[in-house]
Amino acid sequence: MNVFAVISEYNPFHNGHAYMLAQLRKAGATHIVAIMGGPFLQRGEPALFSKQLRARCALLNGADLVLELPCIWATASAESFALGGVSVAAALGVVDALGFGSECGAIQPLALLARTMDSSPCRAHIKAHLKQGKSYARAVHEAIRMQGQPFSGLLSQPNNVLGIEYIRALNKVSSTIQPVTIKRKGAQHDSFISSGNMASASLIRQALERRDLSCLKFLPEDCRPWILQEIEQGHMADIARMERAILYRLRSMSPTDFAALPDVCEGLEHRIYQAVRKETSLVSMIGSMKTKRYTHARLRRIMLYAFLGIRAEMQKQPVPYLRVLGFNQKGAEVLKKSKTVATLPIITKLTDGFSRLTPQQRSVLELDLKASDLQALAFENICACGQDFYLGPVRV
Repeated sequence: MNVFAVISEYNPFHNGHAYMLAQLRKAGATHIVAIMGGPFLQRGEPALFSKQLRARCALLNGADLVLELPCIWATASAESFALGGVSVAAALGVVDALGFGSECGAIQPLALLARTMDSSPCRAHIKAHLKQGKSYARAVHEAIRMQGQPFSGLLSQPNNVLGIEYIRALNKVSSTIQPVTIKRKGAQHDSFISSGNMASASLIRQALERRDLSCLKFLPEDCRPWILQEIEQGHMADIARMERAILYRLRSMSPTDFAALPDVCEGLEHRIYQAVRKETSLVSMIGSMKTKRYTHARLRRIMLYAFLGIRAEMQKQPVPYLRVLGFNQKGAEVLKKSKTVATLPIITKLTDGFSRLTPQQRSVLELDLKASDLQALAFENICACGQDFYLGPVRV
């Protein structure tokens, strides 16, 4: 058994994801574990479809076991997102390698950049650039360039950056899991230009939101009927449908409440509070707060933290459990082996899982369940609460 893990969002699962999993098979993977964000994701928005549907699509196209990355880490910035995903992979106890796509397609330069980022001189330079009002991404780029690092140009490409964070996370938890990278093929991240039968998730999401179903050609064929069924049932998310609920939550908060959220520092809570009192939409609110340092993505995440009730100290705790979203026969083999070596509780049935968790662990699971209930507010046809209890792990 040679188990590879991938950390993913699959929003939605497309041909590029299927290509990635196929390449990991060629690289030696006998079993593939996908660690996937659930109802809300890094963009600070709800996932387009339910986690159960996205898990099914992954299992139909190369993944053997899908585990949920808890919402606290699935909605975080790159560093915490990577640490959460790597922590899940390490806790499973059977993962040999972590696979990810990158623009450069080589581990050596990414590993070198990861070590450079964690060096004391580089950290000091990052802090200095942040004090100058630069965004975190720009501060890192400038700090590494000042170290005379020949590969600093790789930091301008988003999947390279995420790959570096994965390697940093592996180093941080002292994991024996080996990083493996596959060179990305086709459309680039967030590109709105397709390439052959591949397109970015951003292009596909935009097309689906317009009900332009020609974009289904960029999805594996066996995913298409499941996606169409969800659309026909009114179960495709649109954040606009939950905007008033988010605004209600934001208008109920004080500057002190905002200060307790992740990524809020240096008086940003007052800027947020003033924008919340003045603006009447999420778009105008975020637009009024954006600066070189505070990017749209960061501000969207902060709005989401407020809506979900995620506080800064929550991201500092360790991942508390391993929750199974779906598996096939090979996935069952991974679960069987991991039961004797996993360092965290494995939750397959929610009712059994609650009884095995500590109060602190249960609070994280309860947040995940609440997130599913709140994602349903973004559907045209709102689902009843408690879908996680009704829908067990997907089996294919």
